[in-house]
Amino acid sequence: MDTSILDNYESYEYIKNIKGHLDEEYLKVSLDFFIMFSRFEYALKTLPLFSKEKETDYGKYSEANWTEFTKELAKSGKIDYSKPEKLKIAKDYLINNPPYKLLFSKVTNKLEPEENKVNANYSETKKLREHIKLIRNNLFHGGKYTDNMIEGSKENKEAVKRNILLIKSAMIVLDNWLDLCSENSGIKERFNNI
Repeated sequence: MDTSILDNYESYEYIKNIKGHLDEEYLKVSLDFFIMFSRFEYALKTLPLFSKEKETDYGKYSEANWTEFTKELAKSGKIDYSKPEKLKIAKDYLINNPPYKLLFSKVTNKLEPEENKVNANYSETKKLREHIKLIRNNLFHGGKYTDNMIEGSKENKEAVKRNILLIKSAMIVLDNWLDLCSENSGIKERFNNI
């Protein structure tokens, strides 16, 4: 099959339109987060302890077992969100300003943001895990392209700033978790093995 026709890819007009309305820093941190999160998930699902099998109508596949990973991280006794200061601020921001989930409102006939309420009894690490996974879901499934992200209003600037801070905070926490992984876990090696 001759695939040379695919060599001259140019963004579709609707993608150019959306990108033209999005903040440059938002695009940059979104791409960085996409790379970091996807590498982390890849590393986890290549290791038996942190991989779980899912059954679907189209067969089995492996996915990252974030629950097992954060349990092991907690058991290590290495977690300390009080230092460095950047990590403390990132953790506090995620806990105190959790990402929104979008729910369809039959009243307004549109998606409306709702705070992501995780179990109050969860440890900080479990709360962070759930918030970071929701940030990932929002980015990957379009939840960050809501009207207030694309229009040029004051609400837009606040929403963009909030989302950038959420994404940056998530990356700081993920980077800390990666640093805490022991060499014998294999996670760092697989994360960095390109």
